[in-house]
Amino acid sequence: MKMIPFFSDEITITPHSASASIANLIGKRITLAEFAQAVKAERMALYELENGDLYVAVKANPTYGYQPVFIEGPEVRINAPLAA
Repeated sequence: MKMIPFFSDEITITPHSASASIANLIGKRITLAEFAQAVKAERMALYELENGDLYVAVKANPTYGYQPVFIEGPEVRINAPLAA
């Protein structure tokens, strides 16, 4: 797992894994900004996994008992060229 120290909150992910409390996000495109807002994040960390997926962990608000919550999945490249 490689930490990405600087990133845009416009990065979009389609999670295939998530904390149980936010499992409703699995399979839905979500930007890091939307994710942070949804869980009322105080801090966010982004990592790239060996398979290329992204792992996002946040320190959440009291709703989640200040337990970290996460999503994991591939980045959705909105402006990526179409495959030939």
